[in-house]
This record gives sequence, structure tokens and C-alpha cells, in this order.
Amino acid sequence: METLYFYEKSLKIIRKRQEDIRETICHGSVNDFESFKELRAKLQELVIIEQELKDLLEREEKNG
Repeated sequence: METLYFYEKSLKIIRKRQEDIRETICHGSVNDFESFKELRAKLQELVIIEQELKDLLEREEKNG
């Protein structure tokens, strides 16, 4: 049960951060192309972390 709680809370934080970055890219002020690339890199890292978190939960459920 603690694993699921941690998973859900972590996923919520990751998704909120992804949404914040998307909003900044789409509607915020991105000063230059370097800033844009930096935000895209951060977004990609969050996507990777989200997938790794999902994989960990799946392995945990299999190992029971």
C-alpha cells in the first residue's frame, strides 16, 4: 500500500511539473532558443522518469 501511495504522489508531482513546462513553452515567455531547448530537455527527462516509475511499479507488482 505504501508503494502505491508513493507512486501516485510522485506521478502527480511529475505530471504537474510537465504541465508547468508545457505552459511555459506554449504560453510563457521563452527568451531565446537556448531556453527553449533547456525546457524541452527538462520535459524529456520528466517523461523518462515517469516511465521508469511506471516500470518500477510494474516490477513490484510482479514480484508481489
